[in-house]
Amino acid sequence: MQPNKLCYLFLPLFLSACGGSDDNSASPVVEEAPAPQYITASFMKTINKCRDEQPNLAYDIFVHNSDGTVKSEHKPEADGSFSVEWQAGEHISIVHNSDNSGLRVTSYVAVPAGDLGKFVSYNPDAYIVDEQCTCRNVKLDFTDVKATYSNYDITVGGYNRNITDIIYSHEICKTSEQLAEPLFVRLQSLDLEVAFAAVIGSEQLTNDEIMVQPSWFENDVNQAQFLTVTDIGIDGASNSMRTFANTEYGRQYYYLDDEINLYTFDGLYEDSLLQANNLKYINNVMGDSLYFAIQRQKITDVNLVYNFGFTDNSEVLMSEAEQLLTGFEGDANQVDYDFSDDIQKHIVFGTYFYDATNNYGIDVFAPIKGTMPNLRLNGFYEAMLDNMQPDDFYFDKFGYRGLTSYSHYLSERAKFTRLPNFKLPTIFNQYNNDFLYISLNNTNKQAATATSNIKQLNQNRMLNREASILRK
Repeated sequence: MQPNKLCYLFLPLFLSACGGSDDNSASPVVEEAPAPQYITASFMKTINKCRDEQPNLAYDIFVHNSDGTVKSEHKPEADGSFSVEWQAGEHISIVHNSDNSGLRVTSYVAVPAGDLGKFVSYNPDAYIVDEQCTCRNVKLDFTDVKATYSNYDITVGGYNRNITDIIYSHEICKTSEQLAEPLFVRLQSLDLEVAFAAVIGSEQLTNDEIMVQPSWFENDVNQAQFLTVTDIGIDGASNSMRTFANTEYGRQYYYLDDEINLYTFDGLYEDSLLQANNLKYINNVMGDSLYFAIQRQKITDVNLVYNFGFTDNSEVLMSEAEQLLTGFEGDANQVDYDFSDDIQKHIVFGTYFYDATNNYGIDVFAPIKGTMPNLRLNGFYEAMLDNMQPDDFYFDKFGYRGLTSYSHYLSERAKFTRLPNFKLPTIFNQYNNDFLYISLNNTNKQAATATSNIKQLNQNRMLNREASILRK
């Protein structure tokens, strides 16, 4: 495969060169060899609706030399574990290829020795019941609630499924050891001025039928607490706000609106977060583009004024993207770059290419500054990628106030992937992301201009990307 064919797809980098020997002593000194260091990881797949896991041996793992060439190829062990001796400056690519999810390549470059965490493939076709996982339906009766709150919309679940019928059938899937996930129920007035919520607990959900009572929404803790935010916009951008509770079951209630009607349920959840999002359409020679700017803060007091203060970095990101996409022209095998910013303080740089026709996707994560070599794979995968015609290109830079470096991010991300629940650790609360989406086939322009589609793109491309990156 020609070197420049793969370069523009992978975009990895090598941050710091390995140091040579600096032994200047006049007489020989016998030194102990340093203890070997290792990279470790686990590879699993979900097998049922309860998210039970088992080892996934379908992964192929490539260790790269600092120049991007393949040093060694590996498969997970029978229990899904992986361990290999590691040298400073090496990179790693994790490849998963299946009929259901297509070809996915995830590369981490300039990786320090240590644990990379757990990688889980979520196969929708495997979301079945088995001997360990059983499902049943609980009937929720909203007759009394609808009578009392006739001018309110009713939604349930973390993603606010709208309930139009009086009887709602809620599916619960669990193992014998698990508790049913508590169910969030929200009542929102049609004028958006008032909202109430309650949580139906695990014990209540052991019943087959539940008559939802209006009294469950009448205490002070059940009333929405409205928030005041400032400086959330960028000129020429569509902006929105989002609040959600950070729980062991993941993000709950996902409320999305403008700053006027933004609220939280601080009385129901002890840990809630506030996120501001900006989206701006850009027309350029590379393709129709969307620029996203995201910031997130923890809600510590509903009486505070939450200030964000965005900077429009769309032109900067476009210039940086052009540098990467043109840097490997000719016979170039590496590109030097510096995407750091003293104001934004991003620590991770990422790219993503997607080919919808072949269902190929390539992710690369790297330090914010360094030298990018051409990562190679074996002949089998390079032959597949020779046929890749990317439709979409993502270019993003992000950081967290609690994290100080790329290596720090990799370490904390690994710990998060091994937690037994989905609660985001405190160190990830304060989030800052600049994100560029380029439609290389210029298919995005019409959809991007409609407000409703802009909000949908916010959800599908921008807001959900962080969660998928952290769990990859």
